[in-house]
This record gives sequence, C-alpha cells and structure tokens, in this order.
Amino acid sequence: MLTLKIKLCELNNGDIGSFKSMFHLTASQRKHDWEIVLSGAADLYIYSFESEKSITAWQNHSSSDGMSVLFSTNLDVDVAVDIVLKKPLRTKNLSEMLNSAAKQIHLSTRLKNHSPEEIALQDIYATESTETEALVKEKGSILSSISKRLTRKQSSHRDLPTINLSLPEQTEIQSDLILDSIELKQTLQLLLAGRDDDALVSSILSNLIPLNRFIIPSKTRQILLEIYRQSTFQLMRSWEARVNILEGLSQDDYLKSIQALALLIDELAIGYKILLVEAYDQGSHPKSKEPFLLAINRVAEYSSLTILHSYCFLRNTQAASINTLHQLYLCCESAKVLDTKVSTKDDRASLSFSSIYKQIILTSIADPFRLTKVDVLKLYRLMAKYTQKITIDVPSEDQKQPRKDTLMGGLFCLDLASNTLPISLDRIKSEERSLPNIRILNTHSALTAIERIFHLAASSLDDAVYSSEIQLLKKVIPHLNNSYERQFKRIQSADNIKIKLIKDLEYIQNALYINSDDIGNDWNIHNRGLGGMMLSNKNIPYSHLDVGDFYGVFEADKSASLALVRWLRVTDNGVEMGLELLHGEPLAIHFFLENEPEQIPALLLRNKKQADTLIAPKGLLNIDEAIELTENDKTYIISIDTLIDNSFNYDHFSFTTI
Repeated sequence: MLTLKIKLCELNNGDIGSFKSMFHLTASQRKHDWEIVLSGAADLYIYSFESEKSITAWQNHSSSDGMSVLFSTNLDVDVAVDIVLKKPLRTKNLSEMLNSAAKQIHLSTRLKNHSPEEIALQDIYATESTETEALVKEKGSILSSISKRLTRKQSSHRDLPTINLSLPEQTEIQSDLILDSIELKQTLQLLLAGRDDDALVSSILSNLIPLNRFIIPSKTRQILLEIYRQSTFQLMRSWEARVNILEGLSQDDYLKSIQALALLIDELAIGYKILLVEAYDQGSHPKSKEPFLLAINRVAEYSSLTILHSYCFLRNTQAASINTLHQLYLCCESAKVLDTKVSTKDDRASLSFSSIYKQIILTSIADPFRLTKVDVLKLYRLMAKYTQKITIDVPSEDQKQPRKDTLMGGLFCLDLASNTLPISLDRIKSEERSLPNIRILNTHSALTAIERIFHLAASSLDDAVYSSEIQLLKKVIPHLNNSYERQFKRIQSADNIKIKLIKDLEYIQNALYINSDDIGNDWNIHNRGLGGMMLSNKNIPYSHLDVGDFYGVFEADKSASLALVRWLRVTDNGVEMGLELLHGEPLAIHFFLENEPEQIPALLLRNKKQADTLIAPKGLLNIDEAIELTENDKTYIISIDTLIDNSFNYDHFSFTTI
C-alpha cells in the first residue's frame, strides 16, 4: 500500500513536538502507512493559526494540493479547511483522523474519473463503514465533508454545556516515569511507612508533575491517579495536625511546606482534568460513562480542597477553582447526575458532585477568613452535615422580581458563568437575576436545622455534647442567613497613616514602659471606627498570624490600646487584617503563682465606665483562683470571676478585688 505523506506547515516548535510524539504513539492504531515530510508535495497539510507563517501557508493552499487540517484548540471554526484537529492531541482523535483521512484520500483517488452519482454511492458506502464517518454529505466535495464526519462522534454530547479547563501542554513520555502500578504502589508504601509527609509530597510531585505533561492512555492515567489519591488520602484529612506542626516552623519553611501541599492538590486536580477533557472530547456522557463522572467528581473534590487550602493557610482565593466548580455544576445539572455517586474498589463511600460542591460553597459563604485555621477545617467538615439541607435552583419569578414583603434572608445568587462565590440575593439587580447561568442558593432548611441544634443544646443536661459545634455555628450563622452587619461605622483614613502592632504580653509590657519604635511591625491604616480598624502590610511574615491573635496597638500622639484580630486574608498587595479594639487603657502588671519564683507579666484593662479586666498568659489561671497583683508600687489580691475571651496566647478574665 502506498505510503501517505503529512506535511507540518510552519507550525511552532511546541506543536511540531506534540504532533511528532503523538504520531509515534499512534503507530499501532493506524490502518494505513503514513510518514511526515519536510518538503515537497503531501497528501495531508497541517496548519496552525498560532503561527503567522502557517497562516500564510494556509492562505496559499488549494484543493488540488491535498487535504487541509487546522490544528486548533477550538472545533467551532469558520474557515475553509477539510479537518479541524483538536488540541491538545490525544492518541484516539489523531489515529481516527488519520484513518478516516486515508480512506477518503484513497476513495478520492479511485473516483477521479467517475460520475457524481457514482461518487455519491461510494460516499454512502464509505460513511457506513466506520463509526466516525456517520454523516452522509448532501452536497459538495468529499474532501470538505471529512471535518464534519470526524467531529460527529465528538458532537454526541452537545446537550452538555461547553467545558473550558486550563491544562498544561503534553509531550512524549520520559523513561524515568513510574508507569507500572505495582511498582508505584510499592514505592508509595515505603514512603508512607516512613511517616514523613514532606518526603511523601516531594516524591509524589517528582512523578506526578511530569506525568500530567506526558501522553499516556486514559486507563493507565486513571489507575495511577487513584493510587496517588489513596496514598494522600490521610494527608488530605489531617490538616489540623499539620497546622500545629507548621506553627513551629520558620516563615521560609512554612511557605515551602504549604506551597508543596497546594501544588500536590493542584496536580491531582490537573490529572483528573485531563481524564475529564479526554472523555468530553470523545463524546462521552457522564450519565452513561462512569469514568467521565468519576473524573468530574474527583476534579470537584480537589478544586474544593484548593479553595479550602487558601482559606486555611492564608492564600489568595483560587478564582480558577471556583470557575471550574461552576462549570462542572452546569455540566452535571444538564446531564442530570448532580446527585449520582461513583464508587471504586478502594473508595466505596464516594460523594456526589452536589455534596462536594455544596460543602465548599457553604464553607465559603460562612466567611472563613474570620475563623482560625483550625476552625476553618472544623467548619468545612461541619458543613457536610448540611449539604442536603440547602437547595440550588433557577430563580423563581418572585426571586427575579421580588415584592417589598419578599423575605431575602438565607438566599444567595450564584453566577455559574463567573469565578466568584455566592452573593446575597438582595445585592443583585433584578435584571441580572434572569441571566441563564444564575442559580439561587437557599439555606432556609439548613438554618432551621441549626436553630434546632441550639434548642436541643439549651435543653440538654450535657453541654459538652453540643458546645464545640454550637460555638462555631454561632460565629457563622449571621453569614449563612446573610444578616451579618458591621458593628461600627468605618471612616476612610488619610494616606500614609501607620500604627505599630506588638504581639505577646511581655513585648507589649516593654512597649508600655519604654519607646515602642524598635519593637513590633508597622501597618498601614485603611479605615477605622470606634470599635476597630482595617490594616495592611506588604512585607509582614504571615505564617504565624491567626484570627483571634492579641496585639498591642501603638500610634503616634495616641494612647496605647489592645486589639484582637477578627479577620485575615492575603492578597497580591500583602496581608490585610481587621482589628477589634478592646475598651480600656492597658497597664503593665505582674502576678505570682504558688511554687513559681518568677513574676509573670500580665495586662490590666482599666475602664472608666466599667470594671477593670485582666489579660494573662494562656492557661495559667483558673476561675475562683486568688492571686496577688503588682501594679507599679501597689500590690493587691484579686479573685478570678469569669473567662471573657481566650485565644492561643492569652486568657481574658473579669475579677473581683478582695
């Protein structure tokens, strides 16, 4: 059989490398002999509109030259080419294209001297002989019909919305990749036995990153990804322990560790995205093809973990992951598989896409930047209980055009065409609510369930049964029913106003005794009010910052004050922080404990309109305990009354002077 020729017409180096490596991998799948030529005439000419020279070559192409192929990321193009070949290349679509093109080329050669009726009969015969050639061309040339035939199989899911996911370029396989599943399992089992999370993450990334950039069969990729998933399963569910470990690291080691974890989550998501895109491009449907739905749910899982990681470890909220989840919601909604679970041999308790999506959405609207790192993780797990208590639907007529008496509490607007999180429905203009990608998130049933827990706790004899969960729910419920309001009006501050924040009781005491210029860090004030202020710092090491931290606030020409961190986030401009100011003037004091020879530093908050309160190091004092305080040259005894507030580094008490 005659060898057919392919000519790559002025493609860029990346496309040439990709095509050649894929061409090599499809050797066993091709039914005809092909070769790539650099010059002279050819049967198949490959063009790309990403190269100016290639565009010029395509403009000079004529039908007598042979078949033209456009190498493009977009199948829907309105240009005169015979075939559109989808990027990134896959073995299946390249081999199918070459096999069908070869058949059409041979058929065209045989029919050069035949009548149009004979050509039509031969064309019908050809289209019936293969699944990928299902469209009989009503008119026009054989060559111009091939593009439609090749894309028909990919068009079988056109009831699904378009999915646009960003993937790395893929090239040929390197020999040092572990592609054998048994060898991979053994390697990872040895690492797991060593109980060194950093070594495990580093080893997985050294293989997973190149794996996601090379071309392998989908089934092999899925097997390897599931092995990686099982090996990292415990790591992904033990972040509280990791938070405690990270607290003891330097800023550089902290950043290195959290970035490695973030990269691992991202690469696992990329691996499953590749499987998802391959299934989508092949025309699969998630309702009939379990691997497709499994890939969707896995991408949703790791996209959610990416967002959770940003909340927990103070990283920029991941807009791309939010957009990915929104796209997949529309896909699953269209395919009617939102609540469908896919179980594997190693994962019998899988979640549906709806559960995964709703869990991270509930976590997000609860404003996790107002929670400590540990509470963010607790909140995420807690929200899993309420995923079946919320609904997501298209807007009703009342919601599109609400009356004045329409209740808007607990209703949020989801723009599934965006990369943004839900917004309170009452903040959305009426005309925007009718857009096709708008959905309404309703938390009413979840709020009712939470209120029931509050009621049960109030009537329970054992407060401990509900205490931890209730404390967290009380913090987030104003956000879940969109009733949260700032307690104090804020006024924009003039430019370049700075304050100094000092952490730890001992350092705050030193700053009260002496000049604070050489202690603490300078922050810019953005706005302030009677009860607090918003600050930012572009250079602060943020690894050890947390919601609830306690600071001394020192500003030029103003009395010192104390404040608590109420929210934190990291942006491209550095760290932003919201402070709540504590009422009262801080005074440096000391106290002694029994059997402790050293005096212990503490702070007294002196108030003109209410009783003084005491701030002491964490965990040293108990309710009803009597201690001796020393304030300057004055000594007196107090009895601890109640715990007003506490954090990782301090306790705040009321007391009575004896």
